[in-house]
Amino acid sequence: MGENLEMFGFAGKKTISKCPHCGASTMMVLGGIICSVCDFRTYEKTFTKRDPGHAHARRSDPETSHEAASSISPNQLRESQKEVWSLFRRYGPMTDRDLVDRAEPAGVVQSPSGLRSRRAELVTMGKLRDSGKRTTYGTSARRHIVWEPA
Repeated sequence: MGENLEMFGFAGKKTISKCPHCGASTMMVLGGIICSVCDFRTYEKTFTKRDPGHAHARRSDPETSHEAASSISPNQLRESQKEVWSLFRRYGPMTDRDLVDRAEPAGVVQSPSGLRSRRAELVTMGKLRDSGKRTTYGTSARRHIVWEPA
């Protein structure tokens, strides 16, 4: 195999398994496999619901990342979350589309997906909620959730 698995973040538990592609013995590492014969690779991620109020670091991250993650209080909003929260306080209830449209003129520089992710985190944290209202734009029949401060 000849690879340094630590450079891929696989310094943990290693077990032998069969390759689903060629049937050869493989090395199973942290939920994924690497076949030494056909170089088949799979990395299965198991996602757990994390509290967005807590910062997290991956096992493979350097110690400074773990120190930074543990230094953030669970009740402390990150700067990106504060920016989205301030838009809702300023403009009131809005859809994700409204959030994206209002962010840049208000000086909030985040990607549309980043804004939606921060909004979802604020919902999970109980700062925002679904207002129960839905709206459409133009001739589209697609309905959008209107989010509001909780």
